[in-house]
Order: sequence, then C-alpha cells, then structure tokens
Amino acid sequence: MLFNPSMDENDKNTFLELIEDLLNTIYKQGSLIPRLASHTNQENYQDALEHMQDLADSRNEFTDRVNAVIAKANEYRALFNKYAYLWVDDRQEFMRQFLLYGHVLTQEEIEANADQGVPQNPPTLQQFKEQVDTYESIYEEVSKFEDTKILDKWFRVDSRPFKQALLNIAKKWSYMFKQHLMDDVTNR
Repeated sequence: MLFNPSMDENDKNTFLELIEDLLNTIYKQGSLIPRLASHTNQENYQDALEHMQDLADSRNEFTDRVNAVIAKANEYRALFNKYAYLWVDDRQEFMRQFLLYGHVLTQEEIEANADQGVPQNPPTLQQFKEQVDTYESIYEEVSKFEDTKILDKWFRVDSRPFKQALLNIAKKWSYMFKQHLMDDVTNR
C-alpha cells in the first residue's frame, strides 16, 4: 500500500511537508495585508502572526495531530505486509519449483543437494487443492476489507486501489494453480 503524498519521512514531498507548506503559506498571507498603524514600523502583519504565542501553540498542536495520524496510517499499512509476498514472489519460478518439487525450495535444500541436485517430487492433487484453497481464502479475506478507513475522524485512507490489486493478484495465483491442476488431471 502506497500513500500519495508519502507518509515516509525519508521521502521527498511527504504529507507532513505538504501540511507545513500549507501552514507557511497561511502565515505568509500576513505579508499581503498592509499595516494601517504607522507607529509600529512594520509594513504588514506577517511578523505579528509569527510571534503570536496562541497561533504558535495552535500550529504545534495541529502538527502533532498530523504526526499522530501519519503514525496511525503507517500502522494501518503495516497490517497488509503479510500479503507482500504475493508481489515479491516470481509466479513463474514459484510454479516451476512447485511443479518439480511440490514446494518452493529453501536455501538449505539447495545447499544440501548442491552436488547431485534436489530430487524431484511432483505435487500431489492434494497439494494443488491446498494452494488453490490458500489463494481463494486470501481472496475472500481481502474482499471483506473496508474500502476506506477514517483515522482520527479526519484522515481518510482510500484502500480501494490496493484492495483491487490484491484481489486481482490472489485471483491470478488461484487461476494459475487451477489451470495447472486441470492440465495435470487432463494429462493423467
């Protein structure tokens, strides 16, 4: 899940920078209003705005609330990290290893069988069904996700693009296993 603007403080053009720029622009509006009182030796109200303690306190409170909602948004995003492997894994390589060995090889298996190679052990019908069930259950789980999440009564996270992408990828994995399962049954 990606946020636009970013919620990562290490990125450029973050949500916090956007808010701070907005606040700075509001303060700069004081420079556009000429002072009527000539005895202050100030041409506009910007300096007065920048030195008002009440405004500074309000600005700090607002920035604290923004930082709190950023933390909550990042926590919400972290809930979906368990699905990251669906994008990271190479579907073709995963399927190739599954068809040859019945599972994805671990580094230990590869190293232990470096000389003679890992013995092939094609998947059983049950293993195919388990894979299909896994991706079908992911699809069902994801389909129940909220389309939007409101944090702190004012910050809306629109999960629809992420949810749709996750549903599509779960279906692709499921379809891929079903297709190979059908091919395997047809060839037997």
